[in-house]
Amino acid sequence: MDNRRSGSSTRSPWAAPALPATRLSDRVSQVTYCVQGVISPILANVYLHEVLDGWFETEVRPRLYGRGFLIRYADDGVFGFTDRRDAERVLTALHRRFGRYGLTLHEEKTRIVPFQQPGTGALRQELGPEARPGSFDFLGFRHFWATSQRGLWVVRRKRQR
Repeated sequence: MDNRRSGSSTRSPWAAPALPATRLSDRVSQVTYCVQGVISPILANVYLHEVLDGWFETEVRPRLYGRGFLIRYADDGVFGFTDRRDAERVLTALHRRFGRYGLTLHEEKTRIVPFQQPGTGALRQELGPEARPGSFDFLGFRHFWATSQRGLWVVRRKRQR
């Protein structure tokens, strides 16, 4: 039974074309890569759920010295750690983990950024008395520390151009 509407010109952008009834040996396999297409973020989300999210929760988090978290949207992500040793260990392991699945990390975007509230003892010890915390870009915004109108430290965001 054919469920397709006759004369319908609308098709899903990722639907496979109908194949004529032929023998399997007569067909030629073709691999299509969907890069920056409508379905690409969805595929990245499904794939990275197993490769990254599950791995972080079951393998990484129980082995941390301090606390840690992962925020991910499609193929972008940010890790947060209270202990620098954890950040360095996870970054090394992340390269190996992605390599096993044929994935790579963007070298210019993948880095460890000290992002503690200014004035805390740990940041001063690590970077010196004039230390300023770093900033990072995530989902089109630059995240950085600034003071509020009441003089308290808050994380601000500025849209990237």
